[in-house]
Amino acid sequence: MEGSEALLSIDLGSGRRPRGDWGITLPGEGALVDVTSGIDTELASWSWEVKPTGRALEGDLEDEDTWALIDSLIGEAEAVPRYLLSHCLEHVHEPWALLTHIGETHPSDVTVVVPNASVSRADWADPEHRYSWTGGSLMNLLRSFGEVTRTGWFGPVMDLAVQYRPHGSKPY
Repeated sequence: MEGSEALLSIDLGSGRRPRGDWGITLPGEGALVDVTSGIDTELASWSWEVKPTGRALEGDLEDEDTWALIDSLIGEAEAVPRYLLSHCLEHVHEPWALLTHIGETHPSDVTVVVPNASVSRADWADPEHRYSWTGGSLMNLLRSFGEVTRTGWFGPVMDLAVQYRPHGSKPY
């Protein structure tokens, strides 16, 4: 994993605009992620630019079949995965279980972007949001899963952005 293997970028919750080699579009919520296009510049600076060649699949991030598919994509590519979760962690039923699944694939890094509940009304506007995140609550959650390596604020409403290296993953 220390530079000898290729990276496979997987955008979980990508909508119609994958920012990786593969994008997983959440069922029925694909259009929601597209409204975050105002953060494209910031995501690109973290190596998550929109990829016209990225391939999109539909999948439920809380379903074992989706994770079997992700595991097969990683195996076929013989690559180390890295993940983007942009505006999807607030939509899942069990964020802890999702982050556990991600860690089990031993990614090089994970980038998480969520609406900043301290300044954004996104949780009021979107009835599909199950969770709200402040900088403190997001950092506390992600530190349970790995070492935080980068933080930032994206877009005009200061979305929270955190990158971490999961426990047990080697630096790439």
